[in-house]
Amino acid sequence: MLNQLTEVKASMSIYEAQEEEVYGILAEFSNPGTLLHAAQSVREAGYSHFDTHSPFPIHGMDKAMGLGNSIIGWITLCGGIAGLALATWMQWWMGKVDYAMNISGKPFFCGRAFHSSYVRIDGVARCARNGCWHVCAKRASPSVQPIVFLN
Repeated sequence: MLNQLTEVKASMSIYEAQEEEVYGILAEFSNPGTLLHAAQSVREAGYSHFDTHSPFPIHGMDKAMGLGNSIIGWITLCGGIAGLALATWMQWWMGKVDYAMNISGKPFFCGRAFHSSYVRIDGVARCARNGCWHVCAKRASPSVQPIVFLN
């Protein structure tokens, strides 16, 4: 029976720790300042693989943990520029090349004609972002206390 339990745990990537080795420590703190100072102390003690969790962002935590700058902002900017370029190209292709219609001598590709499309796409994106924010905000409970994991 014990052997079967060990096999089931191993199939779920749950392994028993050796008694003489410490794999991690879990701690709970009463306020964000204590968590920030604990992260600084852990970093100064030489640990580099640890994580902290709190229901809200704590200013200065990245510096306390020794994390570098994130490239997510640049990736988001590049994705936005690529999306804008693709949308503009798609509207140009459909309006001027693929299915060009001369209506009252108006130009085939005019930026004013596509402004409403950009506004609609932007509105849908903002609604999706705000909806996700509200869902995540409701899940974050103020009773959840920040914790730190050491590896």
